[in-house]
Amino acid sequence: MERIEILNLLPTVLSGMAKDDPVYRELERIIRSPEGRKAMIAATTAGLPALAGVEPMIVASLGPLYGPHDQGTVSAGGIIGEVMRPMGYRKDRDSAPMPIGSVAQSAATWIANSI
Repeated sequence: MERIEILNLLPTVLSGMAKDDPVYRELERIIRSPEGRKAMIAATTAGLPALAGVEPMIVASLGPLYGPHDQGTVSAGGIIGEVMRPMGYRKDRDSAPMPIGSVAQSAATWIANSI
């Protein structure tokens, strides 16, 4: 029985927060919002990681609840991928530096599929 419980936890540990976590739900709300999408596209257009555009909104809402300590930054990146691909973007680089002062140190960059 212990082995089953441990195996059931692996996807959460390796890929970010549990989807029913209130912080995760707030990340989703912000990132999937029209404002979040606009901010991610603006950051991408400027050559920055999409997370650079939306992270200030996340920090404003979640404050110290958002960070790498609980896979929050990893979860944000995963949600961003779920949003950017259907909007016509593909991952350009897996890891690029975030702007100084960001919570996340690095994040993926995206490029429009038409380029």
